[in-house]
Amino acid sequence: AKLSRDEMKSVALTAGDTVVFSSRTIPGNEKAILEIKNRLIDLGMKIIEDGDALVHVSGHPRRSELRKMYEWVRPQIGVPVHGEAAHLVAQGSLMSMSGIGQVAQVRDGDMLRLWPGPATIIDQVPFGRLYKDGYLIGTDQAMGIRDRRKLSFAGHVAVNVVLDDKYELAGDPDLVAIGVAEADANGETLEDLMLDAAIGAVDSIPRQRRKDLDLVQEAVRRAVRGAANEAWGKKPLVTVFVTR
Repeated sequence: AKLSRDEMKSVALTAGDTVVFSSRTIPGNEKAILEIKNRLIDLGMKIIEDGDALVHVSGHPRRSELRKMYEWVRPQIGVPVHGEAAHLVAQGSLMSMSGIGQVAQVRDGDMLRLWPGPATIIDQVPFGRLYKDGYLIGTDQAMGIRDRRKLSFAGHVAVNVVLDDKYELAGDPDLVAIGVAEADANGETLEDLMLDAAIGAVDSIPRQRRKDLDLVQEAVRRAVRGAANEAWGKKPLVTVFVTR
């Protein structure tokens, strides 16, 4: 990737060079790798990959190579730790067939005691990703990263609903939308559609039940999200304030 952007200090590519991709694309990385290849092609490089010639080099040992390693090392305990569940189970089966007496199947968070006694899972420990976000470090939830991802995808709508002493609407709600499409396919303004949905949600609640401001808040939130989804195909984050 750095070579395609000419960001390497001591190595550079020029038109006419050949770039060999000896690896295969890991699912989920297709877009990023395609961008690299397109940059290289634009720079005049020739690309050779697995579909063009026998150039693939695996970073993973084959079953026969693993069995040979087990013969050399002769472990008493085997702990599969790489891959998804299917890989872990298959690795454990190969270990058992290769004569390893104890095979411990562990998953993220498992604390495995290897000795004394048989290998046993004895506890659970915290696991996951920590993010450095500005000056702070924490989980994606603690740093608000989950919500920011949603915001980048579907925007945010704030609605302010004011009820009078009789629990009727004291004028139209205030609605502010950020990062939301302006109009639907028919040219109807999305803010107007969401505002109508908010008013309709309040009007649909019997007056006595409007005393429950949390109920009003949730009804408006659902109505606004539903209106946006029907017109746009996306559900923005919606924050509703209800005051009397």
